[in-house]
Amino acid sequence: MVSGKQNQSFSYIEQMLVELRGISEKEGAPVLAYLIEMAIYEAGDLASGKQLAENSGRSKNENQLRVANS
Repeated sequence: MVSGKQNQSFSYIEQMLVELRGISEKEGAPVLAYLIEMAIYEAGDLASGKQLAENSGRSKNENQLRVANS
């Protein structure tokens, strides 16, 4: 679960990345713009709590594999 402060932080990061993507496109740096766009998606997922939930599930699965392989 994302706290209100985390949500605000991730949303702010997302907004700043959108600005940076625009500058990159304007300056003719399509690869940089693409990479920033990927970061925009990540920040949006984090703001919504989606990515944090996926990460916690992944860690649980990794722990289960470690126990099974021991």
